[in-house]
Amino acid sequence: MIQCDFCDLVEIPLHAAKIIEFEYSVGFLNVDQSYPGRSVLILKQHFEHFHEIPLPIFAQFNCEMRRLAEGIDTVFKPDRLNYAVLGNLIAHVHWHVIPRYRSDENWGGPPWPIKSPQHLPESEYRTMAQRIGNAIV
Repeated sequence: MIQCDFCDLVEIPLHAAKIIEFEYSVGFLNVDQSYPGRSVLILKQHFEHFHEIPLPIFAQFNCEMRRLAEGIDTVFKPDRLNYAVLGNLIAHVHWHVIPRYRSDENWGGPPWPIKSPQHLPESEYRTMAQRIGNAIV
């Protein structure tokens, strides 16, 4: 059995930062909220690379990512949405959805590095996650 932090995370039924559970993935707010609404969408099944995912699951996973992005856009009205798939730190397929704002410290470039990560009280993560979840159709 593979030890994977994301496999463990998607199994937690109640989590302050959990936005929504879809058929193939689970959306969470990112711990760092330097970009309000920044989220991660984690595939429920463990795959380390996109090309390993069966095509029907891959297609649905991307549709779920789009729905999460629409919810973030509805709630936060960012000037731009960035999407990233890296897998360098956690080898489990996941999307980063990063709202960008003209006022952010890295506007006009990549969202990294972040000089001052923004961590919120648990109640704020819960409220923000609920707002996004409610906006997802």
